Amino acid sequence: MNGPDGKWIGYGLGDVDPKVQDMKRFLKRKFSYAAVLDDSPLYDQAMVNVVSEMQAKYGLRVTGIMNYATQVRCGYIKTAPVKPVMFTVEGHLSDMFVGPCAYTAKELENQGVVRWQPVGYDNVALPFRNQTGVNELDRLFSDTVAFPLGTPFVMAIFSQGAIVGCRFFLEQIRPENGKHHNRLKDLRGVIAFGNPYREQNVIAPWVPDPPKAGTQGISDIRMTDTPEYWREVSRTGDLYACNTADEIGLNCTAIYKIVSESSWSGGQAGMLQRVLDLLGNPFDGFIDIAIAIIRGLGFVANMGPHGTYDLGPCIDFLRQRLTN
Repeated sequence: MNGPDGKWIGYGLGDVDPKVQDMKRFLKRKFSYAAVLDDSPLYDQAMVNVVSEMQAKYGLRVTGIMNYATQVRCGYIKTAPVKPVMFTVEGHLSDMFVGPCAYTAKELENQGVVRWQPVGYDNVALPFRNQTGVNELDRLFSDTVAFPLGTPFVMAIFSQGAIVGCRFFLEQIRPENGKHHNRLKDLRGVIAFGNPYREQNVIAPWVPDPPKAGTQGISDIRMTDTPEYWREVSRTGDLYACNTADEIGLNCTAIYKIVSESSWSGGQAGMLQRVLDLLGNPFDGFIDIAIAIIRGLGFVANMGPHGTYDLGPCIDFLRQRLTN
């Protein structure tokens, strides 16, 4: 059968072909509701009805046409085993093919362990447009032909990209009512580099210069109950991932929220609240805010802790998660 543009789209109503007869026999062996099919090479209305029911059950677009995607999904066409997929989300102003996530994925792809899928999004805008990354992950996860349900996957996420990855996980994968909760069982591992959402005191065991105890990501939204297959890779001195849980830390979070979200409110971490606190206790507040600004300026001048990592243990961890 051809589509409106004259191109072949699959077998459909009215087609007569020995392949149709073979498909009918296959469907009758596999599905009880296909027992109504005859043994002719004609693609009749009964075949349309059976294929439509099958497409609906598989979550495919219901057309009644036995196209390539439908043939693959039902198992009529046998394809090569699907490799695990590694999704990478790099940070602010990063090239999606350059960075700690990309280098980790490239090595695993070269080893034949994964198919690498970089995630493009608007990582230039200020305030951040993290939703563009969440939307792109949603699109990629919704493509059940390129990424069939049941395919093992891992993620590597960095800096702003870690915000995107964490949001996608927290909003669409982990919750039982999340759009992609059915993928949770396929998630094998996550490496989060320089994560503003890092849960307090969670850190990969191999980091040689880990953040100090009691520190956490700079965001006021953070991971909770971090899964055992999730590794936080952050180094001491990384302001985005090593924020203190005190007044100075709240001031840093307030500055982060203004830059990344253009947000002046938001509980104790909102800059509006910080200013009100300063007016109530100017000496204490001034010192806290001054230290936060000094720390911020020092961080901008020295990006080493936020972007320079030993990737060997990260590669080993993800390989082990996917091959054992």
